[in-house]
Amino acid sequence: MKSLFFIFLFISTLLSNEKLEKVSLQLQWLDQFQFAGYYIAKEKGFYKDVGLDVEIKKYTQGDSVTQKVLN
Repeated sequence: MKSLFFIFLFISTLLSNEKLEKVSLQLQWLDQFQFAGYYIAKEKGFYKDVGLDVEIKKYTQGDSVTQKVLN
């Protein structure tokens, strides 16, 4: 899954323009070390380098992930 994400980032780099595309990343569980890479990439500006304005949405128990993604 992560390799597909980085392939997407690489292709986005080739096709990117100056305007940032807003995207949401919905975490599948409570904040844990396994998600650290997403936060670090945002902090270091890697997403912006490829034209993405990423909003990381934290998981909260009881919420429907499908509904959060659709909103």
